[in-house]
Amino acid sequence: MRDVILQKLRRVTSSSLFIPEIDGLRFLAIAWVVLFHIDIFIQGKNPFLFTTSPDNYPLLSIFLSNGSRGVELFFVISGFILALPFAKKFIAGMKDVNIKAYFLRRLTRLEPPYIFNMILCFVFLVLIGKYNAEEIWSSLLASLVYLHNILPVGPSVNGVAWSLEIEVQFYILAPLLSCVFFLSKNIRRGVIAGAIIILIYLQSTYQPFSFLTLYDYIQYFLIGFLLADIYLEKPSLSISRWASIVVGLALLGIIFYINIGGVGTEILLLLAIFCLYVLALNDHVWRGVFSTWWITLIGGMCYTIYLWHYVVISFIGNKSILFFSSESYITTLIVQGLIYIPAVLVVSTIFYMLIERPCMDKTWPKKLIGFFRKNLPPDRSDNTTSGYV
Repeated sequence: MRDVILQKLRRVTSSSLFIPEIDGLRFLAIAWVVLFHIDIFIQGKNPFLFTTSPDNYPLLSIFLSNGSRGVELFFVISGFILALPFAKKFIAGMKDVNIKAYFLRRLTRLEPPYIFNMILCFVFLVLIGKYNAEEIWSSLLASLVYLHNILPVGPSVNGVAWSLEIEVQFYILAPLLSCVFFLSKNIRRGVIAGAIIILIYLQSTYQPFSFLTLYDYIQYFLIGFLLADIYLEKPSLSISRWASIVVGLALLGIIFYINIGGVGTEILLLLAIFCLYVLALNDHVWRGVFSTWWITLIGGMCYTIYLWHYVVISFIGNKSILFFSSESYITTLIVQGLIYIPAVLVVSTIFYMLIERPCMDKTWPKKLIGFFRKNLPPDRSDNTTSGYV
C-alpha cells in the first residue's frame, strides 16, 4: 500500500538525484506555516472571548506565533537546491548548467500551479462577494507578474504569495550569485559567511525600499549556498545517537523559540538552521527522521499546500468556527485544527495530482503539444478540396 502511494504521489525530479531529507525539511517548514495560519485564523475569527489567553500556554504560543519563520526555512532550501548544480559545476567539475534550460525549467515547473491558483482565487473571491472584480483585477495582474509587493495595488488575491515574489527575485539572480563557487574553498566560504553577516547588519541599519524584496531575506538563501558547498564534501558526522538527538532538539528549540532582537540573535538563528540542515543531510539519526516516507510525501507537495492552505482554512473556517468553537483557546485550536488540516491535505493532494505533479515532468510541454497533434482533427481547409478549384 505504501509503495503504491509513494509511486502515485512522490515528487518527480528533473534529474536522477532525489534527496528525501530535503522533502522532510520542506515538511517541517510547511507544517509550521500551516499551524501558524490556523492559530491566526481562530484568534481572529472565534466568536467567543477566550477565558484563557494563548499566553497561558507560553511554549505553544511562542511556537505558533513564530510559524511565519517557516518561510525562511523554505528560503534556505531554495538556496540549497538552486545552488547545487552550479556548485557541482564549479567545485566537482561536473556538467555545465544550461542557463536557458534553467529558466525554462522554473517557468514550466512553477508557473502553471501558480497561475491556476491565482485565477481560481480571483474567481472565488468575486463569486462569494468579498470583492468585486474591479477591486482586485489590478492585484491579480500584479501577482501574475510577481510585482504585488512592489506596486501600490488593492487587496491581495492570495496573501501568502508574497514570499513567492521573493523567490522569483532569487531565481533570477541565482546563476550570477553562484559564480562564488568558482573561488577556492576557504575563500568562497569566507565570502558567503561574510556576506551573510554584512547583509544582516545592513538590514538593521539601512532599508532602501518601503516594500519587501530579496534584500530583506537574501541571507537565508546564502545559507543554502553554504549548505550546498558542505553537502558536496559528504561530511561524516561521528557523534553518538544520543548526542545527535540532544543537539538536534536543541537546534529545533532555538529555531522555534528564539526572539529575533538584533544582529546577534539573527546570526544565531541562521547558525541553528544551518546546523540542523547539516544534521538532516548527514547524520544517520536525523536523516532517518527527515526521510520518513509520509513526511517526505507531504513535504514533496509543499508548493501546492503553500498556495492553497489559507484559502481552504478561510473557506471552511468561516463556517466551522461558528459551530465548533468555545471559550477555551486550546480546545478551539485542537478542534478547528482537526477540521482544517485534513481538508488542506485533501484539497492540496487533488491539485497536486492534477496540476503540480504533471508539471514536474520537464518534457510536459512537448507531450502536451504531441497530444493535441495526435487528437485534433486534421486541417481540411486545403483549397483543393474546398470546391473552389
